Amino acid sequence: HCSKCGEILIPQETIPSLGHTPSIDFSVAPTCTNNGLTEGSHCSKCGEILIPQETIPSLGHNYVIDDFILPTSSSKGKTAGVHCDRCKMVFVEQNELDETLINFDKNTYVLIDENDSYQLKVGEYTFISDNVEDFDDGFVTFNHCGIIANTLPFEKINNVKIEATGDLENCFISFGNEALPFFELQSINQKKVFYPNNCQFFAITYQGNEKVDFNKISIDYLYNTNNLSQKKIPRINIETHYDNDGNRLRINSFENYTKSNVSIYDFDNPLNNIIDCEAGVRLRGNTTAGAPKKPYRIKFDKKQSVFGLKKAKNWVLLAEYNDGSSLHNYLAHSITSLLENFRFSLHLKHVELYINNQFQGLYIFCENPDEKSGRMDLEEDISLDTDSNKINFMIELNYRMKDDPGVVENIDYVKINDFNDFNDFLFYEIKYPKIEDFPDYDEILGISEKWNCFINYLKDLLNKSWQAILSNDSNQILEYFDKGSLFDYALIDTFCTELDHQNLSFKMYKIGNGKISFGPCWDYDAVAFGFTFIGKPYFDPINTHPAWIIDYPLNRYLESIRFVEGWQEEFNEYIGKFCLENKEKIFSFFYDECKRIASQLIDDNALWQNGKISIVYQNILYIENYLNYAIDYFIDKI
Repeated sequence: HCSKCGEILIPQETIPSLGHTPSIDFSVAPTCTNNGLTEGSHCSKCGEILIPQETIPSLGHNYVIDDFILPTSSSKGKTAGVHCDRCKMVFVEQNELDETLINFDKNTYVLIDENDSYQLKVGEYTFISDNVEDFDDGFVTFNHCGIIANTLPFEKINNVKIEATGDLENCFISFGNEALPFFELQSINQKKVFYPNNCQFFAITYQGNEKVDFNKISIDYLYNTNNLSQKKIPRINIETHYDNDGNRLRINSFENYTKSNVSIYDFDNPLNNIIDCEAGVRLRGNTTAGAPKKPYRIKFDKKQSVFGLKKAKNWVLLAEYNDGSSLHNYLAHSITSLLENFRFSLHLKHVELYINNQFQGLYIFCENPDEKSGRMDLEEDISLDTDSNKINFMIELNYRMKDDPGVVENIDYVKINDFNDFNDFLFYEIKYPKIEDFPDYDEILGISEKWNCFINYLKDLLNKSWQAILSNDSNQILEYFDKGSLFDYALIDTFCTELDHQNLSFKMYKIGNGKISFGPCWDYDAVAFGFTFIGKPYFDPINTHPAWIIDYPLNRYLESIRFVEGWQEEFNEYIGKFCLENKEKIFSFFYDECKRIASQLIDDNALWQNGKISIVYQNILYIENYLNYAIDYFIDKI
């Protein structure tokens, strides 16, 4: 064309597009630990993706047991082993035993209790077991769970074959059902092959005074192939991003989130699956964070609905390291869901957690009990005209504030005099609102006059309401507090014998110019159900820590039921009728979840407790005993 007048001198003609030249992106089969890819394609000329490849979740290991074989006088025995028959990875190596017949009788073993590990020493040979009982009358139980079934996701035992000689009349085998030690003795003298009904564990018991020689014990398992599609427990995969050197980022901070991709597989309802969502992951917790098994917080870049719950960014993974049953929090919050006076109750779900394809154990996934919509729903737009007494707030009784150098008084927390002890204070962490939520907040100076007014109001309210609690006068207490949530919180803390809430993890909130209400409930892991904190799971809670029940909660706010005239009798009637009406539901929560997580509890125990499987079923049996005792105890108070 002419650059002066624009006249077309030689017109351009359209050349048809060449079209894409497809090039196949070959599929990659998934392995036990690595994800696979479906077949896709791209254009070899321009690189445009024509058919995107989709991620196929890793298969997980297909565990196979290598039987434990006792040695005989003519052949060497072998310890139990475990391997994957898909990738052939060995998890527990089989070791040969010497050519010596091992005899089990009351005179040839020595029981050693060393570092919480029980050992059965027979002659020159020592077998580590997690449950060996020695009685003065010669009754001996050697539980083979510690040797054979300590790391396996097998569904149940098909049969047990026993080759033995000696006093078989007084030798018995018993089986445990779904991680619960409900044993029924069967004499070994009657048959050599035993077919239990839907059981996972077995024990051999000798009650005589002579001798039994075990030549061989073989176990045939009916097992889950461990494919993801067959598992009922949801699975969460966290894949952290790479650093500049090509290494995976580590999750090692309480403050800074590690950039990650999170996938959640809900095998009961695949429509809930979330694949490769951008998120940050950090450590969380107080005393629980000091355990080897770490709790985490997940913060998605965009709100996500997980397991059909309302959309939110923040979610929590509870490690439950100190709870050998992994049921304390689950049961407490399941029972809480039956109460009517809480604004919000948590929804807990057991999950398997993998971080960068490494199995981390059995966790509990739940909401973060915050002020957001779908949770406490306290968030609001605060204006300069909003009266302080009409501002929504949520606080938490938290004595750790006084020793935390990273928090600031009247910003992160407030304190008031404890009028029971004028040398001490009550510390309240401010969960909502924050100073940044106020319209006159100066980000540079970090100040807000409106915030200062709110803090003065909050401290005055806490002072007056605390004095009302100490007055033991119902009229004064009900001027400030909601009785329904007070009774419900007292019920769940009393039923669960919760001890931490005296001065920690105890939340309260107020909406507008309403009364102070209690909740949401939180923190029933280590110090609940009659346990005291020891920093690890109880090895034998039934014998070392018998269940005990309190008649009232130990938190002083809730303890007002003791001192206000007529409230103790009213509360006894309330908790007794609750237990009577909900006994079946409470045990349904317990038994159903026991059966659902049994295999995963074994996997978790193998990873974090060295396969001491008795920690699992002793703690589960303890909870069952506790529930029976507590329910009957409170029903008797009607």
